Amino acid sequence: MFNVFLFLGTILALGSLVGRFTHDFKLTGVVGYIFTGILLGPLLSFHQLFGIGIKTVDEIWSFTTKLTLALIAFIIGGQLTIRFFRQLGKVMVILIFGETLATFALILAGCYLATKNLPMSLLLAAVGAPSAPVGTIPVLEEYRARGLLTRSLIAIVGWDDALAIMLFALSLCGIEILLGEEVSSSIVLQGIWQIVGALIIGTLLGLCLVSIIRRIHEKEIIFLAPLTATLVGAGLAEALGCSELLTCMMVGFVCANLQSTLASRMVHRVEEFMPPVYVAFFTLSGMLMDFEVLYRVGLLATVYMISRIIGKFGGCFVSARIAGAPSILQKYTGPALLSQAGVTIGLTALAVSMFPTFLKDALTLILATTIIFQIIGPVGVRYSITRAGEAKKL
Repeated sequence: MFNVFLFLGTILALGSLVGRFTHDFKLTGVVGYIFTGILLGPLLSFHQLFGIGIKTVDEIWSFTTKLTLALIAFIIGGQLTIRFFRQLGKVMVILIFGETLATFALILAGCYLATKNLPMSLLLAAVGAPSAPVGTIPVLEEYRARGLLTRSLIAIVGWDDALAIMLFALSLCGIEILLGEEVSSSIVLQGIWQIVGALIIGTLLGLCLVSIIRRIHEKEIIFLAPLTATLVGAGLAEALGCSELLTCMMVGFVCANLQSTLASRMVHRVEEFMPPVYVAFFTLSGMLMDFEVLYRVGLLATVYMISRIIGKFGGCFVSARIAGAPSILQKYTGPALLSQAGVTIGLTALAVSMFPTFLKDALTLILATTIIFQIIGPVGVRYSITRAGEAKKL
């Protein structure tokens, strides 16, 4: 019997249970969700118990991926104010751009040398650039960390996600050109439209959202209005061939800069909606992991991880040194930025759904490395804040 609701309810229950279990071992819930999917999917053919074919699972996963990324993009945009960016100062601006671009460049170079596959290398570079707040912020809260390094890490994990989304949009344009039969003016214009169109649509929807929440302050509207604007933005962007991520991020960005207090409330309400979405997304992603592919891409996965680690360590050290940052930022920022999670997996999933033939191995590689980075990432945060003397609870 075909039963999607029972299928989704079961993976939510099991994913949440295993995620709670991994917390007891000082690992993030993301690791537990992915492990749940790995056990239920390829090993047990779990979906067949509900009369659901793998094609249906793919369709559910594709929808969940787009929903997750749209909401994450809105949340990120809703926290990016121009005023806060100015307050960061020159040092933080250089540090954020430096570590993100250095990681992008090193992954691109390393993966291309290992594979000679430029589209795959470009994708891995774009999705490997951001750091995951889910592997960083909880550790800072657990150890009640306070100080310069802690404040810097909170700013970096938010802003480098935003920068990575823009890099991803540009990289998708590059991948389309690389996989096209020839570079025509129409392909170039389409790439420009993906970005410019997203900014236009996101800005207009953001202005509409601000207009609504200025007039209506009811609790339900504070949740429904941003959710509606985000979904409409993602739908319009998909229909018009624009970047869905940039569109949704722009909706949040406009609200954050025109109505910061209400924008903060909206982001908080949307964040309350996210836990079941995260559980479903990561568990379904784990179900699609292919161990035969993992064996085949083992060398590339190793190159990717080494390049990413060097990029984070080296990018933070060099850019902080160039900016004249305090030594505490030069030494301990890099080790605290190794986690990767939702944005990385979501961006990869979106690219794979667009180019399944050429990028089919990318998702398995990213899922496997995410598990590793989600284990070593929190350890790196703990090391940094402890050595910097900012951990209040030891």
